[in-house]
Amino acid sequence: MSKSHTGTLSADEIRLAIRHERLDLASVVAEFDDEAWDRSSLCAGWRVRDVVAHLSLSTVGSWPQMLIGMLRFRGDFEKMSAVEARQLADRTTNSDLVELLRATADSTRHSPGSSPLDQLLDLLVHGQDIARPLAIERAVPTLPGIAALEHALASRWYGAKPRVAGLRLEATDVEWMFGDGPNVSAPLADLLLISTGRRHGLERATGGGVETLSARMSSSN
Repeated sequence: MSKSHTGTLSADEIRLAIRHERLDLASVVAEFDDEAWDRSSLCAGWRVRDVVAHLSLSTVGSWPQMLIGMLRFRGDFEKMSAVEARQLADRTTNSDLVELLRATADSTRHSPGSSPLDQLLDLLVHGQDIARPLAIERAVPTLPGIAALEHALASRWYGAKPRVAGLRLEATDVEWMFGDGPNVSAPLADLLLISTGRRHGLERATGGGVETLSARMSSSN
């Protein structure tokens, strides 16, 4: 395995990166009209407004609330998150959703069972989920992006390990490689999408490993 860059960040650097992404994304969505807010995101079944609501919920909650929610949804965390986000989105105005996201900017709280790197990954990936259906090019900062990508690849939560096993991932816009085997080359933002199971990340991917990766992603959906 080889890497030409690592995304090792200090706790303060992660906190500042999270703050930047929250404030920057809030500024972007603040300019959206009603049609954009109701556009489908890259997350199946999630509107743009649902994604923004979800991001504003990431600093609230407790273990008791989490356990109650998991019991209510029979252990289906993804369904629980989707329902909670949609409920908040449906009862909140666009401008208030923007302010809720801005209000989380300096918060160091995170959902039970998650870490600051999970929050950073969530923001970077959901930023793409929001931007791409609206043909907005949203840049991913290099070191925070690599740190989030390496976290996704190491975590059991995102299913990345079996997805990319025996393949070499290579960023085309920064100096970064991971793994050995047939190559999958793509911009850093697309590798983040791939690491979290989004097929849209394959659209700009090239290399001998793309067919294998595509088949794995199709079979897991």
